[in-house]
Amino acid sequence: MRIVAPSKEDRGLDSRVTAHPRRAPYIIVVDVDDSGNISSVRAIPNPYAGDEAEHGGGGAGRGGRAHGGEGGAGFSQFLSSLKPDVMITYVPPESRGFRETRDAGLKVYRPRRTVGESVKALLAGELEEVTWDDAGEGGRTSAR
Repeated sequence: MRIVAPSKEDRGLDSRVTAHPRRAPYIIVVDVDDSGNISSVRAIPNPYAGDEAEHGGGGAGRGGRAHGGEGGAGFSQFLSSLKPDVMITYVPPESRGFRETRDAGLKVYRPRRTVGESVKALLAGELEEVTWDDAGEGGRTSAR
């Protein structure tokens, strides 16, 4: 299983999970083997990262890509290229980012503070999965 989590830090499992995957400077990639053991951890620089403090849309990230413009489609392709099974992040179910993640076939879980704490909780079945009620009732969360 491959788990990804956005972070402002390149500190491996000690990296704190951040709320904005598209704007995070790093995507932490954690591979878990069939026995449930972590087999590798790496921080991949996000080429579409922007200013984490900038919450208004339309800001340009690195390379002049506007948030929500080419950067949005490019980020989705970048994320898909990492071939994740699960994303751990704070993305709310009503957001475009969640819809894109769901449409890519990823399960999304609410994190603990760090990537390591989150992965450990996920493997123990203790993280909350973020789901979408496609019947039109809006987003909801459910325990795994």
